[in-house]
Amino acid sequence: GVSADAGLPTWKGLVERILAGLDQDMQAQIRSERLYASSFEKGAYKKCLARVERFIGRGALEQAVVKCLRLCPKIS
Repeated sequence: GVSADAGLPTWKGLVERILAGLDQDMQAQIRSERLYASSFEKGAYKKCLARVERFIGRGALEQAVVKCLRLCPKIS
C-alpha cells in the first residue's frame, strides 16, 4: 500500500520486526502458539498482533510498534 511505498513496514513486516525485538525464548513461545501460527499463515497480521499482546502485554506491544515505526526512514 501507500504506507509501505513510503517506507513504513507492511503488516507482515511490522509483526516480524516486533518478534525480532523479543528475546528468543519469547519468540519461540509466540511462534509455536497455534492461533498465532495459523493467523500468520493466513496473512491475518492484526490477529497476530493480538496474540503477541497476550504474551507481552499491551504496553510492551505499543512500545514495540513505536520503536519499529521510529526505525523506518523519515517521510518527507
